[in-house]
Amino acid sequence: MSPTDDESEAWPVPDLTILQTARHDPPPLPVPAIFGDAWGQWIEAAAEGKGAPCDYVAGALLAVAGSLIGKSRWAHPYGDWREPPVIWSVLVGNPSSRKSPGLDAVRAPLEALSDRLMTAAAPALEAWRKRKEIADLHDAAWREKYKQAVKKRESLPTYPAEADAGDEPLGPVLEINDATVEGLTKFLARQQRGTLVVRDELAGWLGGMNRYHGGSSDRPFWIEAYCGRRHAVDRVSRDGEEVRRLSVSLVGCIQPEPLSSLLLKPDDDGMVARFCPFWPLLSPPKRPVRMSDSGFAEQAFGRLHGLKMPTDYEGDPKPDFIPFSETAQARLDAFTREAFEWEKEAEGSGLLVSFIGKTNGLSVRIALILTFLDWAASDQIDPPVEISEDYCLRAVGFVRDYALPWPA
Repeated sequence: MSPTDDESEAWPVPDLTILQTARHDPPPLPVPAIFGDAWGQWIEAAAEGKGAPCDYVAGALLAVAGSLIGKSRWAHPYGDWREPPVIWSVLVGNPSSRKSPGLDAVRAPLEALSDRLMTAAAPALEAWRKRKEIADLHDAAWREKYKQAVKKRESLPTYPAEADAGDEPLGPVLEINDATVEGLTKFLARQQRGTLVVRDELAGWLGGMNRYHGGSSDRPFWIEAYCGRRHAVDRVSRDGEEVRRLSVSLVGCIQPEPLSSLLLKPDDDGMVARFCPFWPLLSPPKRPVRMSDSGFAEQAFGRLHGLKMPTDYEGDPKPDFIPFSETAQARLDAFTREAFEWEKEAEGSGLLVSFIGKTNGLSVRIALILTFLDWAASDQIDPPVEISEDYCLRAVGFVRDYALPWPA
């Protein structure tokens, strides 16, 4: 039986383009134009040494540098607008695309810095362990005296100060590979700078995020971790921790198919739009003729991690807010207006609209990171106190010409 005209009109024509697996060629990443000479040369050499595209090294570098700056510096374009240096770099490609080697090029100097910091922190940790042993003896003696006093109905002994060894020193944890939200919350309640999550395969992390624990999902936690918001725990299974300016940077690898399944989900809470994608074309392998200087990156990472945090009126650490120069503000204003027009044109396009809405904040974050990356690689002693027009233009160029086209 043939359908009537009314029945035909009731069924919309399906959009078969969602079944297409091909994509437009991605724009090339202009490494020196965005990262400058020193870091541009390092990225290119590191990528060549690993046989990986520069895109993967650059994406990992932005996330790692942002995590090392952490909560010590936030960008302050103007007014009440503030952005943390939190970047979620997603390295997209097939299993043979050299994503992991590109990531490893940046992890190697980060791990070298971590080892150096752990060695420096070892004496303090050993001293605490000795104090803890003595404190445990005082605690055990007090408990025995308390027990005897209760039995004999005598006055109860005061808890001795010697029984408190204080909190265990928190060693420098520069990256976390696998942690529950509960574990991260407890860690970040003590770790003032924020941290970095590194996942060689993001699909499992994303899948676990959608599972419910105790009646609620972990997705709100991660959205807060991207935005630097206050996070208070109210689940019964947790001990009421509170993290001010929750900040977690992320870098990880994912294959196109799992990513595509995320893009096709109808419920958009803005999670995927927070990803900063790096999805280059495959390039033929070749023998490297140069290698990166890991000592250069390790030293620069150490300077970023060593940035001091000011304190608020209660004595708690807080970020130093770095303003944009007047000319940088003007450039950012122009880009904001441009993005607004894109958003109007893309209305109804789901993910694209959501991603466009994040471009202003992403460009501000990247401008901050680029500013401090250049400082960390220089001989300049004092940290930057302003984000210049040059760094704003670099960041806007990256977002507009490289990052934005991917969901389109």
